[in-house]
Amino acid sequence: MTSALKASQLKKSSTKVAKICTGLGITVSIGSFLADYLPHTFFIDRYKTALQMLRVGQEVPLDSNLKELFHSVLDDLKLSNEDKEKFEPFTIGGFEVYHAGIPSGKFHAIIGLPINFTYQDVQSIDSLDIRIGLNRDSLNIYHPAAQDLLESLVLSDKAKKFAIAREVLMAQNNVPIYRSIESPIIFTASVMSAEFLRVKMNLSNKPLPLTILTFGVSAVMGIMTWFQIRDAINTYYEKQVDKELAKYGQDYIYGGREYYNKILKRNIALRTLLGAYGAKVYKKDGDEVITIRQKRTPVSHRRKFFDDYTFTDNTQEVI
Repeated sequence: MTSALKASQLKKSSTKVAKICTGLGITVSIGSFLADYLPHTFFIDRYKTALQMLRVGQEVPLDSNLKELFHSVLDDLKLSNEDKEKFEPFTIGGFEVYHAGIPSGKFHAIIGLPINFTYQDVQSIDSLDIRIGLNRDSLNIYHPAAQDLLESLVLSDKAKKFAIAREVLMAQNNVPIYRSIESPIIFTASVMSAEFLRVKMNLSNKPLPLTILTFGVSAVMGIMTWFQIRDAINTYYEKQVDKELAKYGQDYIYGGREYYNKILKRNIALRTLLGAYGAKVYKKDGDEVITIRQKRTPVSHRRKFFDDYTFTDNTQEVI
């Protein structure tokens, strides 16, 4: 085989790999955009149905007292009647408050409130409502840590209002829009960078593995950047929302302190109740174990913010 023929085959192979990688990049970009955008817009009602807590196959309706508390939070946040209609509360499974959707334009947001928000005291808790671990096992109420878990699930109205207000403000930041835009930009830039290097380094006339390696490294860098930006956006808005809520007065400051304290207490109890798995998920102080990504601001940091916050009628400062 002549050198000219070899060079021609190398060029064709390199170009073919570049086209395949470019096609994959475009597919991933479109797919990631749709995955981020559709559940929070056109499919928001289906998303709510998937998250809705069920009991004996039926949706658990939102407690009437909790519904009143929700509307009182919207009043505290001084939302207009039009903006209030953009938020729909519902009962969600698990222990976490949740938000989804984009409360602007023709779309709306959903705020998931866990069943423990209906508990008034430990005696009112139905242990059948509590499932823990990956297998959703029933709680062993005779376990030494069970009492701590039950106590952590009972919240005052101040803590509940804080948690609800936090999710409402987070939803107003329209983070899904940023995420849906971020994905195609990052993945497109990754493909374009690899193609630029392929042409710049004249990889068409070099062994095919170099072309594959170039696109592979570019893809890995793109994915890492995608994760970093996504996590940075989330943690930034979490901190901003805490700062904003602290300005609404002592009730929200006390509510924030209690809410984060209860989360840490809950996580410490779960660390014990879940055995080896619990130790992998939670630290001894109740914070989540961080491996590569920091998806959320550590709960202990968020609690400390409210522990250190001093409120006056006209000025706010962190001491």
